[in-house]
Amino acid sequence: MDLAIDIGNTSTKVGFFEKGQLQQVQNVPIQALPNWLDKTTARRIVAASVAQDANQFKAHVPAQTQWLTVTAQIPLPFKVHYATPNTLGADRICAVAGGQCTFPGQNCLVIDAGTCITYDYITATGHYKGGAIAPGLHMKLKALNNFTARLPLVELPQNTIMGFTEQALVGQSTHNAILSGVVLGTMAEIQGTIAQYKRLYGDIKVILCGGDTIYLDKGLNDSIFVSPNLVLLGLHHILAYNASA
Repeated sequence: MDLAIDIGNTSTKVGFFEKGQLQQVQNVPIQALPNWLDKTTARRIVAASVAQDANQFKAHVPAQTQWLTVTAQIPLPFKVHYATPNTLGADRICAVAGGQCTFPGQNCLVIDAGTCITYDYITATGHYKGGAIAPGLHMKLKALNNFTARLPLVELPQNTIMGFTEQALVGQSTHNAILSGVVLGTMAEIQGTIAQYKRLYGDIKVILCGGDTIYLDKGLNDSIFVSPNLVLLGLHHILAYNASA
C-alpha cells in the first residue's frame, strides 16, 4: 500500500492507494501524525505540507518505508514555467498534478478553494504556466470584521447551498448582505476568471477542489468538475512518476 499525505495547518488528510487506486481517505490531527506514522506498514509514502517542512515527519517512518517530500525541486510529471519555483506551494504542485492525471492530454484549470483560492493552469502538453492567488471565503469574512468598526464576523451557513437567487443575492440584513458579497461575489469572481482563461486558451477542463467547495460548486457552471481528493491524487501521481524516473 502507498500513502499520500496532505499536511495542513491543523489536520492532515491521508489517502490509501492500492494498485494505483485511491481506496480510503482518513483525517489525522496534526499533533497525532508522528505516532500514527510510527505504526504504518506502508511500502511508500509521499507527503506535501503547506505550513511546515514535511521532512520533519520522516524520522517517524519505519526504515523499510520509502519517503518522498513534494517540492518544486524534485522530478515532476510536468514542466514548470513559474518564474519563482522556490516559492511555489506544494499544495499547488499537487493540485496541478491531480488535474493532469484526471484529464490527461487536456488543458486544465485547477481551482483550489481553501484558506486562499488558487488558480493553476497546465496545458495539454504538460506545461505548468502559473496562475493566481486570491483571498478565500473565511479570509474575506474576517477581513470585513477586522478592518471595519461595526461589521460583524459572519459565519458561513452550515448545510446551506447558496445560489444566485433573488433572496440570496439581494441581502436584506447586514448579515445576509455580507454573505451575498462574499459567497456570491466569490462565485462571480471564479466564473469571471474561468471566462478569461477560456478566452485566452480555448477549450479547457475546469476542476474545483478544496474545503470550501461545498459553498461554491452548486452556484457555479455545471461543466466544472468537482474533485474533493484532487491533491491526494496528485501526490500519488508524483510518487508514481518518481518511481519510474
